Amino acid sequence: MELLRAIKEAHFNRKPKVVPTAELRRQWTRNRRKIIEGAQAKFVLFPPVPKEIVEDAAFVTPTGVKRPRVYITLRIRGWAEMGALTAELFTDVCPATCRLFLELLDGDALGFGYVGTCFFR
Repeated sequence: MELLRAIKEAHFNRKPKVVPTAELRRQWTRNRRKIIEGAQAKFVLFPPVPKEIVEDAAFVTPTGVKRPRVYITLRIRGWAEMGALTAELFTDVCPATCRLFLELLDGDALGFGYVGTCFFR
């Protein structure tokens, strides 16, 4: 009996979980102001972050070796270019892999290659 009375009291003395209309209006006013301020600000997808350039000794080119660099243009599908990705090929370490990579960059008539390839992260 006591347990039923305690449950009944807890149920009827509980405050409603409904958010008052005045609080919802305050939240909407605040959110609307943030949306308007954000829409008026200049849009930057990836803000530039200055970083210190550190050379790793493992990647220093030995004397007399010329390593080619390739430039891959990144574009958002249906939108403008985002920029270019630069990669240095270690032809002195793995020439076959670099040759295959260059062939994939150029693409071929059969559709094999990186041209138009989508990637994530």
